[in-house]
Amino acid sequence: MNSSESGTNELRTHPLSLAPETQPEMVHPLTAVLFSCFELEEGSLRLGGCMLEDRPLMRVSLWNDQGELEQRFFDRDGQPLDPSLIDELGLDDLHPTTTKLRIDPELWQQWLAKVATHLPGATNATEATGDMVDNASAKASWVPAVVWCKYASGELSATGDDDRLRLPFAGWAGQLLRGSVKPPPYRELATGDESYHLVRLDDGSLTAANAVGVCSVSHKRVLRTELRECPVSHEVALPEFFVSCPISGQLVLPGALRECVHCRQRVGMDCVSERGFCGACQNMQPAGPSDPRLARVLGEHPGLGVWGRWRLAETRAVYILAGSALLRRLVVVLDKDNLTPRHLAVRSRFSRVWTTPSELEQQELLAGR
Repeated sequence: MNSSESGTNELRTHPLSLAPETQPEMVHPLTAVLFSCFELEEGSLRLGGCMLEDRPLMRVSLWNDQGELEQRFFDRDGQPLDPSLIDELGLDDLHPTTTKLRIDPELWQQWLAKVATHLPGATNATEATGDMVDNASAKASWVPAVVWCKYASGELSATGDDDRLRLPFAGWAGQLLRGSVKPPPYRELATGDESYHLVRLDDGSLTAANAVGVCSVSHKRVLRTELRECPVSHEVALPEFFVSCPISGQLVLPGALRECVHCRQRVGMDCVSERGFCGACQNMQPAGPSDPRLARVLGEHPGLGVWGRWRLAETRAVYILAGSALLRRLVVVLDKDNLTPRHLAVRSRFSRVWTTPSELEQQELLAGR
């Protein structure tokens, strides 16, 4: 074995240890870069902890067919590195490392075997181990070295008035420093939204900006999953502000209700006709003495017995009755549970204007006094 072959095999057994010239050796240079990834509307960002770990890559030096010296780089699985990663880690500018770092000899030989499959003159994995192969050109064709690159892992801490978010990160320090790799955005578990923009909700907690919704009634900032959409107005609000439409049964916002011109009940605007009548008043049906609903009403309010030609409709909450007596017309709305009046109005047969009697007059009309 000549001196060249001996030196090459020595390097394969006890490889050179190198490190990128431009990679950060301490955490401090990374801090400002990591902080710049996040926008915090209120509160502060802190480095909750960071560890720099030396991880090995392999550089192989070899002469190509044109007689030029090439440098190739491989990961720990023996796979070639992407050219962009080579550039981002600064692997074109290496220096011998001053730190005593060792790699397990057995793992090193296994690594060499994997890398050899990607190199000229290597026909199987065993050619890169032990005494190599008998072919002298293959023995001296490539020289490996270990490149120790810093790998950073830790977390940032976003702190608000009443909350703290953990923002973990991990990646090659060289990529993080260049900004080619960023920490993952914060993910709001309740909504699945991710963002680098963090905002404070009205309850003091921090979250992703795109996870926030504003209640159209209270104007509070909350998680958008806490809001529901009104099926009529399509506005969103907290559930506590919704009311049930007595016609459709849908939960709607008060702003989506309209007053019926006939019964004066507030119902969903989608249940009101162009003329202003709710769905119940548009579909009133004749009701006679045999109708148990009318019988119940007349039993509770005997004064209504002087009225006739009843028409009746009901919603989930009320009975709506319309009757007539000679020259007068009556509309009365009663609670279905206890038959207390919700609305009562009368008009002349020859007028379209309804008037609401005083409370005393209503009592007398219902009682028949």
